[in-house]
Amino acid sequence: MAGISMKMSYQDAPARQLIGEFIRQTDDLTSAMQVTGEIVRSSAIKNFEVGGRPTVWQVSKRARKEGGQTLIKGGTLRKSITVQAGRMDVVIGTNLGYARIHQLGGEIKRKPFSGSVRLRTDAKGNLLRQEGRPNLAVFARRNHKRMVTKEFKSEGYTIVMPKREFLLVQEEDWTEIRAALAEHFKVTS
Repeated sequence: MAGISMKMSYQDAPARQLIGEFIRQTDDLTSAMQVTGEIVRSSAIKNFEVGGRPTVWQVSKRARKEGGQTLIKGGTLRKSITVQAGRMDVVIGTNLGYARIHQLGGEIKRKPFSGSVRLRTDAKGNLLRQEGRPNLAVFARRNHKRMVTKEFKSEGYTIVMPKREFLLVQEEDWTEIRAALAEHFKVTS
C-alpha cells in the first residue's frame, strides 16, 4: 500500500467502545459536511455584502453607471449558492452559467453578426418612439401594417471580465470549520 497505514488494537472495553464510536461517526460524515458547507456558503454571502474578501473586487461598469454593488443587481447569483453534502464530501456552488466567468475571470468573445429589426411607424412613415424614452423606437410584429425593416451589422468584440472570487474559503472560515468538525467528532466516554 502506498502512503502510510497504521494498525491499532485495544484490549480494554472503554477504548474499544470509543474507537467503535469514532469509526461509526466517520462512516457517514454527511452532517459534518453539511455544517462545513453552510460555513463556506455564509462566507460567500459575506463576500457579496462587502464586495470581495480578502481583496476588494474591481467595481463593475454596471455598478459604476447605475449605482449598487458589483455582482449584485437582482441578487440572483448570491441567492443561487447551494450546499450539497455527501457521506465524505461537500459541494458548494451554483448552477448559473455566468457564475464561472465571474469567479475565474476571462474573456467573452462576441463574433461579428448582422440581422434586421422591424420598427413601427405612424401613418406618415415616421418611427414611433417609446413613451418617455425618445431614443428608443417601438418594435413591430412581423405582420404589422405600418412598419419598416432596418438592417444592422455588429463588429465582433471582446469583454475582459476580471476575476471576482465569490466562492472563496477565508482564513477565518478554517477556524470555524475546525471547531465544527471537532464538535462533530466529540465523543463522550
